[in-house]
Amino acid sequence: MGRGLVPLPTGEVARGRGLVPSGSGVDGATHERKIRIVGRIDSRFTTRPAQCEREVMSREDNVLNHIGRFTSVWLSCLFLAGCTQPAPAPEIAPAPEASGPAVPDVVQEMVDAHGGLSKWRDAPTVSFEDALKLAGAEAPLVSRVTVEQGSRRLYTEFPEMDMRLAWDGEKAWSVDWKLPMPPRFLSNLNYYFLNLPWLAFDPGVNLDVTGRTKFLDDPTEYVEVKMTFDAGVGDTPDDYYYLYVDPDTGRLKATRYVVTYETLLPEGVESTPEHILVFDETTTVDGLVVPTHYTIYELDGSLYASCSIHDWSFSRPFDESRLEMPEGATVDGSKP
Repeated sequence: MGRGLVPLPTGEVARGRGLVPSGSGVDGATHERKIRIVGRIDSRFTTRPAQCEREVMSREDNVLNHIGRFTSVWLSCLFLAGCTQPAPAPEIAPAPEASGPAVPDVVQEMVDAHGGLSKWRDAPTVSFEDALKLAGAEAPLVSRVTVEQGSRRLYTEFPEMDMRLAWDGEKAWSVDWKLPMPPRFLSNLNYYFLNLPWLAFDPGVNLDVTGRTKFLDDPTEYVEVKMTFDAGVGDTPDDYYYLYVDPDTGRLKATRYVVTYETLLPEGVESTPEHILVFDETTTVDGLVVPTHYTIYELDGSLYASCSIHDWSFSRPFDESRLEMPEGATVDGSKP
């Protein structure tokens, strides 16, 4: 996904989306998939086992080994599934013709339940630290993200890997990039997931209440809202989300989504398989209800990834100097 990388007029907010691995990058130890998948992985996206010539690895070597494992697991998870027929979508009860919430109502109730739109839009920045761990990976990928509201310019540090990226409003660049997915794709990946209740109000978003449905083994019938994008909006306007809104609390409980970032997909594949991201835990920061943990599943209920989030802030100053591209930085030329 390439999300929200186009600046909008003052007071407006841009958009983004998705979660998928790149098809190239770091070598690492290949792990056997611990969840059931039917199909075969494209040989272009496999990695060879890493050879370690030293019995005692430095901290950096250990981190790089985790990167290799992280990469291998990510690739096998996405592209094994990507080469099979997609799993059937959950059955949905049609929305009643004469009753039920209209799109503006259910979405307005959702954003109100998360603290309101104006409070979120008026925040100068959104920042947090996250730790994303793929199923089968030994260690999470830790990042510290700071996003300027409105312009969606951002900078991100990966403290355990001594690398960083930035989006300056025109281009994405990175320093010492070691991950398989392009920096532009990853730039505001979690920002988008974590701020979906408010991003549903972005310009160019289309919302349609499709009815009530259950997902996975959750017995609750959630209000389902399909979220799509106008042509030309963001990097990947063909992405889509199904938002699952809790009928009792009004809050966003989960989202079912695909990603269409072209560089990350095998030839002839238009999107990733659908996944379901479930918000497990939340907290309130400056009056806004935000996630502190989510879990991503395949449609058959197999674990795909989990993420913990902490150190939320809506008031940290945005450091303009962090957008200045240093010597040795690389501009991302990947194709969304």
